[in-house]
Amino acid sequence: MSDTKRKLAMALKELLQEKPLKKITVQDIVERGHMTRQSFYYHFQDIYEVLELICQYELVDRIAFREEQSFADWLCHLVELVDENRWFYRKILLELDWNRLGAKLRPPIDRQVSRLIEKHLPDGKAVRGLEGGVDLLKDFLTTSIITYLFNYASAKKVSEKQTIENLEKMIKVCEVLLHSEAR
Repeated sequence: MSDTKRKLAMALKELLQEKPLKKITVQDIVERGHMTRQSFYYHFQDIYEVLELICQYELVDRIAFREEQSFADWLCHLVELVDENRWFYRKILLELDWNRLGAKLRPPIDRQVSRLIEKHLPDGKAVRGLEGGVDLLKDFLTTSIITYLFNYASAKKVSEKQTIENLEKMIKVCEVLLHSEAR
């Protein structure tokens, strides 16, 4: 991320701590970042593009596929990343269309779910009695994880104990679904 983009992104993030997104203007951002409107529009079309960059940099890029990481560890890492900036995600999810952030999260989550499915259904083994079932299962699990993250981030307060229990249940559900199809 260029220095200018980073400054504008951090200015927006600071402003979000002070007021709702709907009340933040491009002028507010450039003043906070000690930039010009021209700099803003050279790098971004609108404020939503800045939000997408923040999400890309602080979440999506940090959940990339790592061969040595188990699905359970990856999922815990994903929730930890959301938790680190939960106030930010909560704020933007309450004010934005979830589809925009969901579209950013889908590719890396889909890769992890694909890896999990391949582990349990090697050689592209079909889901019993359902043409295209593996693709449907992958989409179902990916969408479920994204929806869980959004609900988690949007909730006012979730205890650490409840978060751990929910993660354990999600991992178990994934394993049960895949294990029953692998037979």
